[in-house]
Amino acid sequence: MGIPRSDEFTSNPYDYRWGSDNSVETRTVTLAAGQVLKKGSVLGRIDATGEYVLCAKTKADASAVNDGSQRARLVLASSVDTTGGSKKGVTYTKGTFPKTWVSVGTGHTLLTVEEDLRDLGIYLSEVAIPAVG
Repeated sequence: MGIPRSDEFTSNPYDYRWGSDNSVETRTVTLAAGQVLKKGSVLGRIDATGEYVLCAKTKADASAVNDGSQRARLVLASSVDTTGGSKKGVTYTKGTFPKTWVSVGTGHTLLTVEEDLRDLGIYLSEVAIPAVG
């Protein structure tokens, strides 16, 4: 089996586990309203509300994000649409994931979030290893 493409992921967050020990940890969090988030989205937490949004350094008007959500904290396990209101979503708190699967918000690159994620036990790799069994 080759390296899975991003379109080979399904809505089940447990279909693939990554890393040499094939271990991941998950947590359910509240995602702020008004977003359409894809699985693999890097999330940041808004300090005032505790809700999570796509991790971005800058807003649409090019001003800096300074509500806490600019710091990478989690990776979304399944796509979630919160345009109708905030919702719960399953996130990864630990694991190794292919860089091609992960996405970040405006002003960030994978390089700018990688250190924060690594400090939390989330690693981004060039090559992914599918779970066995």
